[in-house]
Amino acid sequence: AGSKAGKNAGQVGAVAGGAVATAAAAAGIKTAEDKRKGVAAKEVYNLFVGGNNPETVRREQVDAIGAKFDVNLSQAFGGELKQIYDFYITSVMPEGDRTLVGDEGDKVAAFREALGIEDRDAADVHLEIGRRIFRKRFELASKTAELEQRREFQKLIFVSQQVFGDAKARFLLPWKRVFNITDAQVTVAIRENANMLYRNKLKGLGLEPDREKLTILREYQLSLGLADDVAAESLKEMMRKQAESYVSTALEDAKQRTRARDNTRCVATLRQLLEYSSKFVQLMGDPSLAVGLGPASLHGGDFDQDSRRGDLKLLYTVFLESCLEDGELRESEEVELEQLKVILGLGNKEAEKIRLETTTKAYRNQLRQAVTSKELDAAPSKAAWLQALCQKLRFPPETAAQVHEDIFRQRLSTSLEDEKLTEEEKETLNRLRILLCIPEDVVNSCMKEVAGKIYQATIVESMSVGIDAFSKRQRDMVRQKRADIGLPEDIAFEILNDTTRKLFLGFITRSRNMPNRLEAAKELKKLVFFSNIVVAPLVQDLKPGQPEDATANIDVQAADSTNSDVASNAQDELNQIMEEAKKITAEEEAAEEEGDVQPRTLQKTQTAAESVKQGELVGEGSDAVVMKSQKDITIANELERRDRLDIYRNFLLYCMTGDVVQLPMGSNIVVERDQSEFLRLSQLGDILGLTQFDVAEVHQGLAEQAFRNQVQNTLGDGKLTKERSEFLKKMQQDMGLSDELASRIIKGVTNQRMMKDVDAQIAGGRLSLDEIRSMKEGGMDVEELVGENIRIDVFRKEVEDLMTSGKGEFDESEVFGSIRETLGLGEAKAKDIVKTIAQVRKRNSLVQAVSYLRQKNKEEVIKSLNNMIVCDKAVPDLKISWNKEEELMDLYSVYLLGEQPEERKKDLQKLLELSDESVKQLTDVVQSGGFAFDEESQEEALF
Repeated sequence: AGSKAGKNAGQVGAVAGGAVATAAAAAGIKTAEDKRKGVAAKEVYNLFVGGNNPETVRREQVDAIGAKFDVNLSQAFGGELKQIYDFYITSVMPEGDRTLVGDEGDKVAAFREALGIEDRDAADVHLEIGRRIFRKRFELASKTAELEQRREFQKLIFVSQQVFGDAKARFLLPWKRVFNITDAQVTVAIRENANMLYRNKLKGLGLEPDREKLTILREYQLSLGLADDVAAESLKEMMRKQAESYVSTALEDAKQRTRARDNTRCVATLRQLLEYSSKFVQLMGDPSLAVGLGPASLHGGDFDQDSRRGDLKLLYTVFLESCLEDGELRESEEVELEQLKVILGLGNKEAEKIRLETTTKAYRNQLRQAVTSKELDAAPSKAAWLQALCQKLRFPPETAAQVHEDIFRQRLSTSLEDEKLTEEEKETLNRLRILLCIPEDVVNSCMKEVAGKIYQATIVESMSVGIDAFSKRQRDMVRQKRADIGLPEDIAFEILNDTTRKLFLGFITRSRNMPNRLEAAKELKKLVFFSNIVVAPLVQDLKPGQPEDATANIDVQAADSTNSDVASNAQDELNQIMEEAKKITAEEEAAEEEGDVQPRTLQKTQTAAESVKQGELVGEGSDAVVMKSQKDITIANELERRDRLDIYRNFLLYCMTGDVVQLPMGSNIVVERDQSEFLRLSQLGDILGLTQFDVAEVHQGLAEQAFRNQVQNTLGDGKLTKERSEFLKKMQQDMGLSDELASRIIKGVTNQRMMKDVDAQIAGGRLSLDEIRSMKEGGMDVEELVGENIRIDVFRKEVEDLMTSGKGEFDESEVFGSIRETLGLGEAKAKDIVKTIAQVRKRNSLVQAVSYLRQKNKEEVIKSLNNMIVCDKAVPDLKISWNKEEELMDLYSVYLLGEQPEERKKDLQKLLELSDESVKQLTDVVQSGGFAFDEESQEEALF
């Protein structure tokens, strides 16, 4: 595209000269000035056409012609120069999808300078070319044409920007206003073309870590006005493609199928890639060099896909294996591995996983060689040798310990393929443990995992026969299997414990799913027998230092010659046990008399447990076997304490209720459970892992609940008669409850009955002070049971009764003392209540007294005056008055008619505010009989 102007130089010259000549002819040659313009036009024509390349024409040549003929060419031939400039730009600009060469801007700028065209005229030419490009879209009306038009327009914007520069282009070329485009679209056009030219330059120079070339790239970028981030992205893309080339070559070598695996070429290619990347890293930070320098990366390229991750991991693995070939990973190789990880775009976890797998493989190989050659045996310190190997391979010690464990586990699994360990295999395993410095807890863990599976399978097989078929044969099978595989007793017990607990939970689950308590109890009894007959012997075999004796589980049928002796010894021992049980029972009864009382069911359970402490005889005659329970394996950790207590409580209820036996004529009786059921209850508690406190809590709770139910049924009307008291005393003794507890239960039930009555009285508003006192004397919490508002109402009623009784008595110690304390009220609150009532009653009492005076009712007058005196004692500060003094004197006279204490008379005198002289006169009149006051008298008062 750049040679297009040169090839059409003649055409451009012809057009230029012809345009000027035509302009001169059109003007006409009439004057000397016209003649000069014509000759000047011919000179211009000769300059462009006379074999000269328009690109070689200089401004001085054009100016010389104008000066020669004294003609201003830009003014005389302005339009013609614009046509010449237009044609030249069109000839220089590549058409359609053809890309810019990069010199178009310089050529157009040089030609414009040589032509001498004004900036405004030149800008008009650029805009006119843009209009022609825009018109193509409407003329052709196709998507392809529209795409070409857009690209041509973008190239025009870019070249125009280079011709005028940023400052002039901003004012001379209003792309946004003329073509209705945005500033962003102008920016994109400039950036895309500049970036395309920069990429072409990169391809032309070739991206190498050469300082001179990188300097040229930086200068070219600045000349294009390309942003640093865009230029950096282009350079990184070029580096990525070069890195992809190295990676593709390395992959071909790595995947090449050969008889003997040889990754030499692959590793060499990867080292070339590392060297290529490191050289660019060394040039980073120099502002005179191209931007974007740094380590190569495959990010964003063809290899940055999930489907290619496997290939990248393969290359990383191959390079790591080559580093470990001599049995050591050096620090320089660590740096190379880190660089390769960055270039390949592997994550930290991915690289760490590959490294761990590869170094583990190398560690295993070297360890195998050291053990086989006995180099490790000869080492003075095995731990130091292993530590040195980890340091050479830069292998984590904790991972090495895991490798040692895996090796020991694998060796143990191989030795136990026939489910038996020979002495030679034991020695081999012990040597391996010493060489690899494997801790004892790790050895035990491996034994439990590998040998434990064999032992567990044997346990399950022996237990699967059930309680009826379990015999010495199954027991010996388990014991022999443990000896064959060399399993320690503590690990064997752990396995037995885990297996047994799972089976125990199976019994518990089936018991919970039973439809009634009887069936559930039967399933729990199976659990107890399974623990005694099957589990207990196996536990006994794993208890060191305890010789087997006659109390252990004995398969009598397997030893026919000793059947009768065993049965006889067992019977004698059982008789001895029963005697001890009777003795224990007597001691418990004595303790009960002394006050140490336990629930009867708990006593039975403890007695049953003590009676078979040395074993339990099961069966008769030749089938008799002495059986012992076990407490070592429980389900205390498998179930919550609440669940275990519920299971024990349900079985206790089963033991307490008895069996219902139907009799003739449709009647039935309840038969109490025998002692054996309480023995199973005790053994069930051991299996559930309950403490003595837990067991006592359940028994105590059920005993209290049963006794409470009896008390509620007995005290139907709430009255405790002598006959009922005797009956409850007998029930208390039968249930084994103390006098204190029984009394508390009876009291509680009585209080409940009383509380029901209290609730009814509260609801009906009939609650009195006497009833609250009875409640308090009965031990009831009055403040908790009776609301404060109700207690205030009772207190208010008592105070109002005192102030309206007419007795004239007010005992502050009783009101603010016993009554207030009985009702549980504060002293300040009580005084406020009394004050409020007295303030109202004091005035009302005076009004009532005057009213009764006018009605000639002496008794009521005296009562009202007494009430007024009581109110005055409560609120002495409250003054009352009456506007008719003669009525006040009549009130006092009537009060004298009644036989009242002198103290009250003085109180009344003070209240009525009568003088001593008036009181003396009134007293004399009344005593002389001069004051007549009765209902029949119609006379007026004396005064």
